[in-house]
Amino acid sequence: MRSSGFLPSHSRRFALTLTAALATGSAAGTPASPSSFVHCHKAGTDIEVFAGKPTPDGGLEFGLSRWQGGRHIGVFATATRYGQQWQYQDNMNAGIARERCRLDIVRGADGTLQIAADPEATCQSQGGQGTVIGVIRFPPTAYEGPVTNELDADQNFDSAGRCWQKS
Repeated sequence: MRSSGFLPSHSRRFALTLTAALATGSAAGTPASPSSFVHCHKAGTDIEVFAGKPTPDGGLEFGLSRWQGGRHIGVFATATRYGQQWQYQDNMNAGIARERCRLDIVRGADGTLQIAADPEATCQSQGGQGTVIGVIRFPPTAYEGPVTNELDADQNFDSAGRCWQKS
């Protein structure tokens, strides 16, 4: 496995900064991160939702859904703990990048969450034509609470967070 070395340099610095903050506890005065979390971000008609909860072995069961311009991409899986972050890999022997999937998931001590797809393993086969994960950053304000039943069934995840509520 590899860490966020595949990220563009600015994103790699962001991920390394978040990882260092988690490792050192440098965010003194911030509330302890909940063990499970739902993040939701909406801009116009674009919606990004992430729910994650730890597994007994330190992994992370998660769901990620991104709607952009009416197109959707989503990944529901379990990521492996890798240092202070998690990494998900699938179909890494596929011949083309769009069929391979590798995601780095990093939580900052300040509540920031970043999910980054490897440019060489883009996860595009998980969505419709032209959909991408790229790098998704959830600010601390996108945190909505701990996971309840969002990861139990697709229909539960589809209604996770305030993002789905009509404005």
